[in-house]
Amino acid sequence: MWAVTGSMLAVEPVRHFGAHFKILSSYYELPRNRVEANIFLKEVFRMPQFWSELGKKISFGAVTAGGDTALKLAMF
Repeated sequence: MWAVTGSMLAVEPVRHFGAHFKILSSYYELPRNRVEANIFLKEVFRMPQFWSELGKKISFGAVTAGGDTALKLAMF
């Protein structure tokens, strides 16, 4: 279970950030230098509901990984 949950904790925030990055880049042009990239990345984190959605996705993933592992162990 720890391997599944650990991998989920590594992958899900990256996917969530990528989705919000894609949404923001559809409205604004992509940054051209490091200063613009820094501002753009800060704005990704400031999007409405970014942190609450991330918490929901991580908790759902942990519950799903635990349930999947429990079923596999029960069948074993």
